[in-house]
Amino acid sequence: MNSGLRFDWLSISLDGGLDTYKRLLDSSMELEVIPGLPMYPVGYGCDGYRLYLQDGESIRELIRKKEDRLSDGAMLSLSNAYPLGLLVFDHLVLWASDMDFVQSVIWGYEEMGCEHHVTRVDLNTLVDLDMKYFSDGTYKEHVRCRSDKGAMEWGNGRAETVYFGDKRARKRLLCRIYDKRKEVGVSKKLYMIDEFDEWKHVTSVEFELRRDGLKRWNINTISDLIDGVYRLWKRCCEWLKFENDGEVQEWWDEVRGVDMVKGITVVRTYEEKVIDIERLYRVLRGYVNTAMTYDERAMSRIIEMVEGCEKRDKDRRVRYETENFKCSIEGGRLERDKDIPF
Repeated sequence: MNSGLRFDWLSISLDGGLDTYKRLLDSSMELEVIPGLPMYPVGYGCDGYRLYLQDGESIRELIRKKEDRLSDGAMLSLSNAYPLGLLVFDHLVLWASDMDFVQSVIWGYEEMGCEHHVTRVDLNTLVDLDMKYFSDGTYKEHVRCRSDKGAMEWGNGRAETVYFGDKRARKRLLCRIYDKRKEVGVSKKLYMIDEFDEWKHVTSVEFELRRDGLKRWNINTISDLIDGVYRLWKRCCEWLKFENDGEVQEWWDEVRGVDMVKGITVVRTYEEKVIDIERLYRVLRGYVNTAMTYDERAMSRIIEMVEGCEKRDKDRRVRYETENFKCSIEGGRLERDKDIPF
């Protein structure tokens, strides 16, 4: 018994030059300012995601260092893209499997001149498994992991979280198996388990993949991730597995065979969020006015861009419907025929 496969974390790096950075700053003027991160001190709250930007001086310093190395005769990549910002998507978006929204956000930043790559993704499924399996050490007879590192966190005399992989470095791949009811009791994100009240145990199996691991498995862009999510999950479940005499244990076989699901409850919650559409229109009006000041063809070019986006979205949907998958919804679950993105 499992909950199906979901995204639990998704962060995207936005890359580009100094001109692109200025456009990112301009587009964020009307957004809510939030606390930043160590590498990205400028933060903005958006509808469905958060945007963190580097400060301008850090970007200029990166450019200066590259120019200095070029002047010294160093052979460097021809790319002029620098890490400008980081997109982190909200839990409600991810648990609703709203990847159309995710792609539309990324396309919007690409229109500003940004390149992008996935920096971290967490894939998650819930299973009805007693954490006593780990507390009493039974798992040691069955676990097969390509990493010899791991850790365990205890509470009230029982294992609450088990880690497979390097918990400190977290450069490629880390697996967490933990008591989800306990975690939800702290985070108050009750929507994560409200469909599993009848389960005796709610245990989360979660793989965290960082940039080094994603790149190794050819996951660079959001399209790579969507198209390859099942292959990625299966590789994770081969990196770590639990066996009896060479045969995969039943509970782990169920884990590695999960399908992507639609989070019906979360979709409803997400749709009830109040989106400040007037704020978005103010940003758009500012862009249009600025463009018309410098380019007499601005309005016609904007119309062409909108029509191009509509055509691209239509072509994408037709392509997925005819080539990549067919699916039916049964109680909120997508039944897989091929490699279904979502």
